Amino acid sequence: MSRKSLYDLITAPTQLIYNEKTRGLMLRPPLLVLMATLGAGALHAQDADPWRVDELALGVHASLSVPPYPPSLYSNSLIIVGQRSVLLVDTREVPRAGDDLVRAIEAITDLPIRYVVNSHWHWDHVNGNQSVRAVFPDVSFVMHPETSRLLLEEGPGRIAERAAGHRRRLDETRARLAADAEDERPEEERMTREDMRALVVRDSTRAEAYDSVVPIGADELVEDRWSPPGFEGRVELIATGLGHTPGDIAVWLPAERILFVGDLIEDGFPYTGDGSVLGTARALRQLSALGAVTVVPGHGSVESPDTLFEPQARLLTTVAELACASRDDALTDQDGAFEVFHRTVRTLTEDYRATTAADMDEAAYARGLETLVTQAWEEAPGACLA
Repeated sequence: MSRKSLYDLITAPTQLIYNEKTRGLMLRPPLLVLMATLGAGALHAQDADPWRVDELALGVHASLSVPPYPPSLYSNSLIIVGQRSVLLVDTREVPRAGDDLVRAIEAITDLPIRYVVNSHWHWDHVNGNQSVRAVFPDVSFVMHPETSRLLLEEGPGRIAERAAGHRRRLDETRARLAADAEDERPEEERMTREDMRALVVRDSTRAEAYDSVVPIGADELVEDRWSPPGFEGRVELIATGLGHTPGDIAVWLPAERILFVGDLIEDGFPYTGDGSVLGTARALRQLSALGAVTVVPGHGSVESPDTLFEPQARLLTTVAELACASRDDALTDQDGAFEVFHRTVRTLTEDYRATTAADMDEAAYARGLETLVTQAWEEAPGACLA
C-alpha cells in the first residue's frame, strides 16, 4: 500500500480515488480494501494513538506512524531538544493531533517549544500550529515566505474542501443507514451497518476538527539558509525553493547527519502538482550533496538515503535532464519528440520500477510516470537544470 492518508481515503465519497494532492499520481484502494488490509476495527479505533516517538540521536526525536496503520497515516514531525528550548518541525493535520504532539514533547522535556518550522504549506503538516501556540504563546513560526502566503491565502479553502468532503459522505452514509436496504454495490465495496455507523462518527469528528483550524502565518521567514538562535551550529534550515511546493524547507543536523526533507520524497512518485518536477529534482540534488546518513520524510518511516531518497533523486534528475535535452527536437516535431522522450524515460526508469516502486500497481505506476513526464515536458526548457 502506498504512503497515503486514511483521512484522504475516508474523506472521498467515491470508492476508487486519487489523492487531491497528487491529482492522479497515486492510485489508491477503496475504503473497503483499506479496511480489509487494516481490519475493520481501524474505523472504530477513534482514540487509538497512531504514532510513536523514536529517538534518532541524543536530543533528536521523530514522531512516526505505527503499525497496523499504513506508514503515512499521519505526517511526521521532528523534535530537536536544545539547551534552553525545543525546535519542532511540522505539527500534524488537525488541532487534536497537534495537542497530542505537544503532550508527547512534554513527556520528553520540560523545556518550552521556541520554534516551529513548517516544511511546506500543505494542511497535513501545519494544522496543529494553533495547538503549539495555545500552550507556548511565545513560540515563533518559521516558514518560507511562499509557505506563509499560501497557508493564509489557499489553506482555508483546502481545509473547507476537506470538511465538506466529510459532510458529503456523512450525508450519504446516514441515508444508507436510514434506508435499511441491502447494500447492492459490488461485494468488495460493501460495508456492514456497524462499519457505516463507525464511519458516521468518524466523519462527524473529522468535519468538526477541520472547522476548528485557525491558520497561522510566519513570525520568521527563511529564503536561503538560517540557524535559529539557540540552535546555531546544530540545526540549519535550508530553503530549497520551488519543489514539492513553492516554499519547501529542509532541516539539516550536520553533527548527526540527519536530514528532514518533508514531502520532497514520497513512495512511488513525489507529488509536484503544487510545485515543479524540475525544481524537486534540483532540490534533491542540492540536499544529496549534504551526505545525510538518516533521512526523515514527511510521511512514512525513517530511511537510509539509498532506500528512497537517492533513487527518487536519480529518477527526477533523469526525467528533468531528458526533458530539457528533448525540447530541442520539439522545435521541428513536437509530438514525435515527446513520444521519444516518454519512451526513453520508461526505459531508463525500469530499475526504479523494479525496486523502489515495486509495490505499486502497474496501472498506477504508468499513470504516475505519464503525469511526471508530462509536467516535466511542460516545464522545460524554461526551468531546466543548470
